[in-house]
Amino acid sequence: MLNIPVILGSVREGRLSEAPAKYIVERIKVAGYQSQLVDFKEIPLPFYNAPSIPAEYFSKNAYPDPNAQKWSEIARAADAFIIVSPEYNHGYPGVLKNALDWALWNL
Repeated sequence: MLNIPVILGSVREGRLSEAPAKYIVERIKVAGYQSQLVDFKEIPLPFYNAPSIPAEYFSKNAYPDPNAQKWSEIARAADAFIIVSPEYNHGYPGVLKNALDWALWNL
């Protein structure tokens, strides 16, 4: 069974991306696939400032932060992702960039 987590790309109060992200998770499940909402408000990550590159943590499956470890495990188990994110200053939010930096070597 495919596992397709939906990443919520904002942690701001009043964010509008939460409702469509939850809807997408439910539609994926109705279609017969596995999904979950990945909300970095619930899994707050520190800014990536670890002494090693993510590939070293990935190879050992041991991250210096428990939430980074949890996010890594979600990323490892995923077959694909759907990202629901607002635009910030003609780009994507820093919290999303940070999360992708933590797990990029998993993908």
